[in-house]
Amino acid sequence: MKAVPPKTVNPKALATTWVVALVVLVAFEVFARAKPKPVWEREEEQLVAHQVAKVDALKGGEVLLLGDSTLGNDVDARAFAAALGRPAVNLALVASFTTIGDYHLLERALERGAKPSAVVLFHTVDLWPRPFDDGFYAVVQRGTGQKGLESVSRGLAYELALARQARAWRLSVFEEGRGLAWTPHVVEHEVAKAERAARALPERDYIPVGITIDWAQREAAAAAGKLPNLFAPTDPRGRFSVDRHVDLWLDATLDLAAKHGVPVYVAIAPTWTAKVLRLENRAFARELMQWLDAKSEQGTRFRLLWTPTLVVDGAQLGDKAEHLGAGAMEPFSRWFAARLAAVESGNDPSPPRGELWDPIADAPVAPP
Repeated sequence: MKAVPPKTVNPKALATTWVVALVVLVAFEVFARAKPKPVWEREEEQLVAHQVAKVDALKGGEVLLLGDSTLGNDVDARAFAAALGRPAVNLALVASFTTIGDYHLLERALERGAKPSAVVLFHTVDLWPRPFDDGFYAVVQRGTGQKGLESVSRGLAYELALARQARAWRLSVFEEGRGLAWTPHVVEHEVAKAERAARALPERDYIPVGITIDWAQREAAAAAGKLPNLFAPTDPRGRFSVDRHVDLWLDATLDLAAKHGVPVYVAIAPTWTAKVLRLENRAFARELMQWLDAKSEQGTRFRLLWTPTLVVDGAQLGDKAEHLGAGAMEPFSRWFAARLAAVESGNDPSPPRGELWDPIADAPVAPP
């Protein structure tokens, strides 16, 4: 039987093939991304720029409201300021920025000499276990002018990702470095969101709300036990936890405020009653309040504006279980301002008590 000589690899030919392939790939990427240039910014980046512009216009002495989309959808700064009797500015971001956004906006205000009269940190009940998102960190870092190595490198990747991927033949890009391939369908959706934000942000002073929800129908489903949890703590058993980075950036914000002699108050946003009434969610909310109470170190690091979990029925909600509808913003803002005034004065004769409290009715809620 004739022996078949083993095949050998020609290193030179293989190297040439790879070099040619790489050159073609690079040329293709350059061609694909050269035109059109990035022509839009995602809505969260627009939001950071919008809030930074407000920070840069501060005169000093304002109440700075820092937080996530619950703050943006729940609090009318004009109604809040009128009820409080002094200026207030709503600097809400979104929950993906966690407590990092609080720190960077406060730092920028203080660096420009605009010392606030008070800072209120206003967050959703389920923000605290959220993991660190380096992409959102880079967005807020760039947006507030903190140029670090990670900000510059992420910025480059982000600029490439923002190019419209209008043709299916374009290669995958890295959206904020997370390896998300942008298909034409995804890009069309993201561009539409960004364009809507550009139109609505100046008028609404916050990014536009999403779809309208039939909350009455959902409450009927909840009563029948047919509604999913809608509550997403990291632990699948619903146990309360705080991500380490959330805790560290909260500490950094508190330390920064203390260094400049600015009092800090913490408030947890209202959420849908039907969501909180699930046993695991009630336990989560109670443990959050207990953790915050311990974290305050008997009120020396910050003061809690209320300790019951705030709940509202579906008639008061907007596009999410944690977002108030437009009609509920003004009464809630006035109630919120009254709570701050009472706690600031040290004379709080009738604070909210119990486990659950409806701020619109200003009354306790007894769970069934």
